[in-house]
Amino acid sequence: MRCLVLILLSCLLIPVASGFTRPTQPQHTQIELVAETTVAAPGATTWLALRMKMDPGWHTYWVNPGEFGETTKIEWTNLPAGVEVGEFRWPAPHLYELSGIINYVYEDEVFLLFPVKLNESFKSDTLRLQGHAIWLECDENACVPGKAAISLSLPVRPGESAPSKWAPALEQARADWPLDLSASWQVAAYNEDGGFLLTLAPLEGANPSPTDVYFFSREPVTAPAQPQTWTANEDGSFSLKVARSEYAPKDVKALRGVLRAKNGWLSDGSAPAMRINAEVSKSAPVAKVTATGQTSFGLLIVFAFVGGLILNLMPCVFPVLGLKIMGFVKQGGESRGRIFAHGLVYTLGVLLSFWALAAVLLALRAGGEQLGWGFQLQSTGFVLGMTAVLLAFGLNMSGVFEVGMSAVGVGSNLTAKPGLGGSFFSGILATLVATPCAAPFLAPALGAALALPDQQSILLFTVIGLGLSSPYLLFSLAPKLAKALPRPGAWMDSFKKWLAFLLYATVAYLVWILAGLVEAERFLNVLLALVGVALACWLYGHYGAFGRKRRWLGVAGAALVLAAALGAGFYNPPKDLVWQKWSPELVEKLRAEKRIVYVDFTARWCATCQLNKRVVFGSDEVLDAMKADDVVLLKADWTAQDPAITKALASFGKSAVPFNVIYSPNLKQPLELPSLLTPGIVLDALDQAAARNED
Repeated sequence: MRCLVLILLSCLLIPVASGFTRPTQPQHTQIELVAETTVAAPGATTWLALRMKMDPGWHTYWVNPGEFGETTKIEWTNLPAGVEVGEFRWPAPHLYELSGIINYVYEDEVFLLFPVKLNESFKSDTLRLQGHAIWLECDENACVPGKAAISLSLPVRPGESAPSKWAPALEQARADWPLDLSASWQVAAYNEDGGFLLTLAPLEGANPSPTDVYFFSREPVTAPAQPQTWTANEDGSFSLKVARSEYAPKDVKALRGVLRAKNGWLSDGSAPAMRINAEVSKSAPVAKVTATGQTSFGLLIVFAFVGGLILNLMPCVFPVLGLKIMGFVKQGGESRGRIFAHGLVYTLGVLLSFWALAAVLLALRAGGEQLGWGFQLQSTGFVLGMTAVLLAFGLNMSGVFEVGMSAVGVGSNLTAKPGLGGSFFSGILATLVATPCAAPFLAPALGAALALPDQQSILLFTVIGLGLSSPYLLFSLAPKLAKALPRPGAWMDSFKKWLAFLLYATVAYLVWILAGLVEAERFLNVLLALVGVALACWLYGHYGAFGRKRRWLGVAGAALVLAAALGAGFYNPPKDLVWQKWSPELVEKLRAEKRIVYVDFTARWCATCQLNKRVVFGSDEVLDAMKADDVVLLKADWTAQDPAITKALASFGKSAVPFNVIYSPNLKQPLELPSLLTPGIVLDALDQAAARNED
């Protein structure tokens, strides 16, 4: 489905491709070089600005454009001796989203200020600056690279200078600069699984509850399209988890950029943008998180107890409840103290079982990276595993398969066992047969237990066990209350199946999260893996009702299907195609060697190019075909102006990207591909090139 959406989006953007030309004059952005003062002075710094006035609906880009785009820059021509020109001071950008593609942009009007310093040795009486401004302007339907000549002349004389007419506008532009708030906020950065973690500790004058926080990374090391998770910690600090970009280097030394908060970073509501320059450490501390969109630990305790209590209403447990209480009475000889002792021992058996389960899970988790609550939802493996487990639980509650339905008979046998030992092992068995009947209230508690610190995880498991055993404790204190229990019947099965739909709703939510964590091609594998989980559950349930031989065949078949499904879902095929930098000379050299050559004329600011990359170059079939035919891949990157690429495009009668072409030794003419690509189009073209090569 996502591939279809991308293709439809590409169809809408086909006119964009024809708009990716390089005009000699701007079309939708007015460009002007302005100064803050009327005079420049030797030995002093004068502030200038590139004023960009965009037409309504059009935008230009920040220093990091986001998923695609082009940074505005100035190429100076013959800077005078003794003049030092500084870099742009970038105002905080805005988020711009188009069909899931995220960019960092400016709209309406922006002033990009930069300092110009004249050395004491500067002798001329006039400062003359000349150059070209280069930018990319886009709206919803088209992108146009712009280039315009700019110039400015200022008198040079010592002494103070009067402000120019642009001084108020430039002063206002400074108000949009991200501020250094190190006196109010202590910021640290860490490497995390698949991304980075920013921790922020408020100091004097800080806003105690920033909202709608977003991090704009100055370098392309984060993934703009991936969600950012903002959480509040128990100690009053905050954490922000951001995903790593596929283009990020392996060792990111620091995170630089802008942190935006809708209600400001200071206590008076001011300073919406904070400048960040934090060195990245290798490991992050485990934070205790309580709020800001996440389930509080107190509420998780409630869920855990209610979940354990509701387990008693499951068909695999409830029929045993009255029998077990009557067993306590019989074994206690009507002695209240003895009856209560049986209830306590039974509870101990339940708690020891849950503690053993907790110990196993904590031991498994100790071998991996510790996660803070909420951050596990950005781990593809964790979300997929939880989705598969909850789907299986839901199918169990819907009656697709049953686990523990022999508990009634087993419970009756255990009731007859004498002594406290029988009650103790009854508690262990109750845990074993009740856990597969997990109820929706139990799911968030189990999910939290996999991510919270060890002590809190153990406490959650303890509370679940107390919820399961609480009716036995209550009835062991007042055995006559057991007579008030409703009779087991069809209502229990209906209740269980109704609860299953709450689990399916949770599964739907987790699938939605997975859609944002994996690429379109792998997401299909994930969906098919969940279908395989459902098939394995059905095989187990369907053949489990037959004789021993067929039952074992069903169990074996279910295990194989489940293993294959989860393997397909967790498998992330490597994308190891090697691209070389295009040049006309390299093309001629490879053609002389009789090689098949695939050339991709592309640009980072080209939306259709990015869509082609996701749809085509993410296809395993295309990758395998290119490797099998030993295709040499060349990338002609037109992100910045390149006369050689422009000339090569013109030789094919093209003035826009994307454009893909294949050379083959037995083709009289290069094989030109359409702007909008699909895996089928590329595979057909490769088949033609390879087949002609074999003739």
